[in-house]
Amino acid sequence: DMLAFWTFSDVFEENGPGQRPFTGSFGLMGLGGIMKPSYTAYALLHRLGTERLAAQGEGVLATRRSDGTLVVGLWNLQPMDKPRAARTVNLALAGVPATARVQATVIDDQHGSSQAAWVAMGRPRYPTREQVAALNRAAALPPPQALVRAADGSVALTLAPNALALIEVLQ
Repeated sequence: DMLAFWTFSDVFEENGPGQRPFTGSFGLMGLGGIMKPSYTAYALLHRLGTERLAAQGEGVLATRRSDGTLVVGLWNLQPMDKPRAARTVNLALAGVPATARVQATVIDDQHGSSQAAWVAMGRPRYPTREQVAALNRAAALPPPQALVRAADGSVALTLAPNALALIEVLQ
């Protein structure tokens, strides 16, 4: 029914003042108001529907919104201590008209990630306001991309390690 996060920000009294962004702490926002990847993931998951539907397979959650839109969450969560690999998901869309448009919004290390942008800018210990603004732009949800349906109506999507995708079927 709901999902809660321990704390909104990495900045709280038990740890004292922040030392740098991305310390591994459990807030959704880092030092200076930087939206961490978990913040972006919650923003994407917020777009799921409210009715859960039956779905088979690992790393999949099928839902329907109140307007009838089918919305599927897919992920490729990989343990930190194991070799990482991309995963291709073939999603069968049973009962979906051939005319329905299918689109995907994907977040991973290259899309919607302030942490990857922080690493690319040299891991500044105390980012400037301009750097924080750039990091938050990098954290923004990317626009959805159209997916091509196969002759059988299915769609295929390759997910990078630790990617999260939201598939929307627009009828």
